[in-house]
Amino acid sequence: MTSQTPPAPQTSNTWKIPIIAIGTALGAIFGAAASRLFIRADEAVLERDRARGPQGIKPSLMLVLPIALTLVGLLRDIGSLGKED
Repeated sequence: MTSQTPPAPQTSNTWKIPIIAIGTALGAIFGAAASRLFIRADEAVLERDRARGPQGIKPSLMLVLPIALTLVGLLRDIGSLGKED
């Protein structure tokens, strides 16, 4: 008695190619439309910023606090260099 595997059933794969082509085309169309909308929005923001003019940096607690803590730590490290343990 010999055991042979039966041949795989023949399936038609002709439906895959049109689906892939349609998906690729739709992806390209939506990608191009999204990039155009992004560019248009970016141009509007840049134009609004140019019209407003330079504002400068306004210091805030969230900007100053990390810098101050870093400077305090740096001064402590420099001060501890002269000490011998």
